[in-house]
Amino acid sequence: MSSVISIIDDKNEYTNKLKSLKENIEGLTQYHQSEILRIFCNNKVDINENKNGVFINLSLVDESIIK
Repeated sequence: MSSVISIIDDKNEYTNKLKSLKENIEGLTQYHQSEILRIFCNNKVDINENKNGVFINLSLVDESIIK
């Protein structure tokens, strides 16, 4: 039972880190956001784009790319 709780805690911690990353990216200048997008594109990350902007599901991005 404690291993299940540990897994849930790890997942919650990772989710919180992704939320923080999202907020940090949103606060960057357009130039820096474009550079981050370029990194994702170069690593074949799935990107969704519409009239409201570019969207990336960070939970699907390999952790090695995020680091």
